[in-house]
Amino acid sequence: MPHVGLKRTLTATALVIRLTGELDYAGADQTASRLEQAAAAAPPPAVVVLDLTRVSYLSSAGLRVVQCFTAACADRAVRPRLAVAPGSIVQRVLGAVVPDPRVEVFGTVDEALRAQDRLRAVGE
Repeated sequence: MPHVGLKRTLTATALVIRLTGELDYAGADQTASRLEQAAAAAPPPAVVVLDLTRVSYLSSAGLRVVQCFTAACADRAVRPRLAVAPGSIVQRVLGAVVPDPRVEVFGTVDEALRAQDRLRAVGE
């Protein structure tokens, strides 16, 4: 049984992948595989919002999963965004590493999606 729940939602502007639970060593490989499968539905230049607001624990193995996933998205010209609850353990863990400049971090999924809408309006 997976330690991490994964829910995939396609909006008009982005693919939102919500993770829930504890992202640790025991579930890291399975979560990485499930993320890859979920993102396959987002052909470039789509936006993928990885919602970590309901992740209650993020180990170093979980951090590597997030970093590898967002880097793989960016390498495929898919714009990765993270939704991370302010003050959460996830925010503290992410704050301890050098951020990838290709990944934007927002406090909520709605903020990440609104940023996408603003970019579309500017480009139109």
